[in-house]
Amino acid sequence: MGEIGQLAATADALRRRRPDLLARLAQDHPDLGLAITLQRPLGSGEEIAPKRGGTQALAEVAMAEAKEDLSDLLDFLARRTRLLGRIRLLIGISSAVASASVVGLLIGEGRGTTLAAVVAFTTTLIGLVMSYIEDFSGGSGSTAKLRDAMLRELRRLVEARSELAIGIATDDDAKIVAALKLVNEVFGEVQAARGQLGLPV
Repeated sequence: MGEIGQLAATADALRRRRPDLLARLAQDHPDLGLAITLQRPLGSGEEIAPKRGGTQALAEVAMAEAKEDLSDLLDFLARRTRLLGRIRLLIGISSAVASASVVGLLIGEGRGTTLAAVVAFTTTLIGLVMSYIEDFSGGSGSTAKLRDAMLRELRRLVEARSELAIGIATDDDAKIVAALKLVNEVFGEVQAARGQLGLPV
């Protein structure tokens, strides 16, 4: 089996999520070159030229951890999307109350001035909080875009799982390596999204 290339994203994700599994893989399959990986700084990749057993073991572990990592990230994005939706609703309600206060002022209600000022101030503060949350994620609408991108990565992970299953069933090393490379790409995209959201990579 030839070199499968750099798997820095996979190694980094396993170091973050399951260093125990990475250490066990390094011990059980020294051909993976993971003993060096455990000593290197995050993000620096090296070429790996493993034997069949090591590649399959790494692919199976990476597949399971990529699914968990992606699920965690999708849960986080779903919570953030719900939070932003609630904030938008609160802004809409506050704007409606502010409009009612202005109407009260026009009709002649004197108390409406204070109420209008308080509601306008509150609406502005809520809007600032929402802008901060969205900008921190990469700008307006970025949370939904990130969620869509991670759902695409989930589909790619399913594709990699199928590729791995076929490779194992047909004893096709090339398919196992292709699955591992695809999982590595998924880990790379997940790490980029985590970095954009300010989560540990």
